[in-house]
Amino acid sequence: MSKVTQLLAFENLKRSVWARTTTALEPTFAAHFNTPDARRDELGNIILFSEYGNAKSLFGWKLDFRVTGQVSDAQDPANIRAMAIHDMTKPKKLRGPASKSRKRAG
Repeated sequence: MSKVTQLLAFENLKRSVWARTTTALEPTFAAHFNTPDARRDELGNIILFSEYGNAKSLFGWKLDFRVTGQVSDAQDPANIRAMAIHDMTKPKKLRGPASKSRKRAG
């Protein structure tokens, strides 16, 4: 398989996975992301198609396996999903001086 064929196959896989994401954005987010480039992953994170593989972006995403294990699982496109690189649905633990000052004030 040539490199061009491999790149086209990967791009087709990426687009088919993207098509399975949800377009449902709340009005607050829709005002800022009024583009077909914005979607939500299965956990509810906003991802942008143009930010694929960008770990520096809050809206970066990657291809992820739902179930890992057998080789046949890896080859099944239905087993692959779009997943945000940074999971914004989990609360971040406060660190440093800001968290200490909040503890004293509370």
